[in-house]
Amino acid sequence: MRARRTPDKIRFGSGNPHAKLMIVGEAPGRDEDLQGLPFVGAAGELLTKMLAAINLDRKKHVFIANVLKCRPPDNRNPELSEILACGRILDGQIDIIKPKVILLLGRTAAHALLKTAAGIGALRAEAHSVNGIPAYVTYHPASLLRNQAYKRPAWEDMQKLQTVLIGLGVYANEN
Repeated sequence: MRARRTPDKIRFGSGNPHAKLMIVGEAPGRDEDLQGLPFVGAAGELLTKMLAAINLDRKKHVFIANVLKCRPPDNRNPELSEILACGRILDGQIDIIKPKVILLLGRTAAHALLKTAAGIGALRAEAHSVNGIPAYVTYHPASLLRNQAYKRPAWEDMQKLQTVLIGLGVYANEN
């Protein structure tokens, strides 16, 4: 039996704790582990550009968290037990931040929060609810870096998110 590694670097999230948009990803990666922040490195740079393209400033308009608060050993996919253990923390973050909209990046975040095994393609097609909050799904920025075919659908998702935010009166008057 393999001994479990005790997490030594917990990454809760970053951004505006009063943000009306909360973004949830999978787990800290290598760069996130080193810097102590979610979505840094190439995927983080792409996420920042995606947000800027719909007039959102990552530090001002968004709070970003991950399903897992620690990097899984060998950067493997999160295990169900880890997702469940960190789920209470993420639920608490959602309760504290009280976002008006949640954006789920990738399969792991979507499956964990929506309690489904449906594919990203199907999940992107409609609005969902997380703790009574409208939630939308798009591809993880790391997937966009690996598969160019996902970029157009992800851009469409971001435009839809912008329309939703404006419709809710969130950031409508800000640049």
